[in-house]
Amino acid sequence: MMEGLTKKDIMTMLDAATAKCDEQGVALSAIAIVDRGGNLAGFIRPEGARFGTVSLAINKAWTAIAMMRPSSQVMPLVQPGAVAYGMNITESRICPIEGALPITRDGKEYLGGIGASGGTSKMDLVLCEAALEAAGFQTKFGEFSFSRK
Repeated sequence: MMEGLTKKDIMTMLDAATAKCDEQGVALSAIAIVDRGGNLAGFIRPEGARFGTVSLAINKAWTAIAMMRPSSQVMPLVQPGAVAYGMNITESRICPIEGALPITRDGKEYLGGIGASGGTSKMDLVLCEAALEAAGFQTKFGEFSFSRK
């Protein structure tokens, strides 16, 4: 069994995400990391980032761990007629917008989620991928399946 996120993991991810933001010259993004229970474990909002990015980054990260998949994979599930239609209304923290990933090394045990907000959803996703890569976590996720296989 894997241990939870360490302080080193969290700081490595926050540093890597903000460095990627600077490197790419993208909009300043808030970066949130939550633990496996969805509790805020690390957060940064660089000077100049809009305050509206705070709750979005946290909710994106929460969505990634709560649903155990990238936040972008949640959007199709909550559309009218889809299997989880209305879920994001019932649970207001669900943010089905690209820009968050679950934190795992093996795709079996999930340690948390990371979310970014401030750039386009694609820009935010790049920051999350850089953060996970820097800390040695999985960065690529296949399409979600309801199958246990």
